[in-house]
Amino acid sequence: SLGVYWKVMGGTPDTQAVATGFGGADAAVAAVCMVFRGVDTTTPMDVTPTTATALNTMHPDPPSINHNNPSGVWTVIAGASGHTLGGAGTYTFPTGYTTDAIDRGQDDTSDATVGMGYRTNPADPEDPGVMTHSGTDSANFAWAAVTLALRPAVATAAGRAFADDDDEDDEE
Repeated sequence: SLGVYWKVMGGTPDTQAVATGFGGADAAVAAVCMVFRGVDTTTPMDVTPTTATALNTMHPDPPSINHNNPSGVWTVIAGASGHTLGGAGTYTFPTGYTTDAIDRGQDDTSDATVGMGYRTNPADPEDPGVMTHSGTDSANFAWAAVTLALRPAVATAAGRAFADDDDEDDEE
């Protein structure tokens, strides 16, 4: 299972994130967290996130996303792999998603690896590519993935948004 959660913060942001595991007593739980500044706090998602899942492999393939192409949009990918490798494992992230990419794995009877990466200059549409897991693949494994497009905040001065789209000179 993969869960993706977000929270829009105000002037005093939280200092920690808490993840609670789901599943049975022998199921590993892994979590990662990223913080983004400069995102539109009213409509942080530029378009609806896209999701994908697959069986018989552990290499997440975050789906393509067709965002609205605002200047400054970021695309974020997250993926999770279920496996039984007896170790945590890591991801090799797709081109453009390697800066500050993060992955974590946990070992139990049923193991898990999760990861996130982002891109500041995505194409439109953006097709991120595969998050390649370090372990040996198996027909008994599975993955889930999501792609999000974060809308940039509107430039402001003294708390006022600028939106002057007419061709007339404004008088003060």
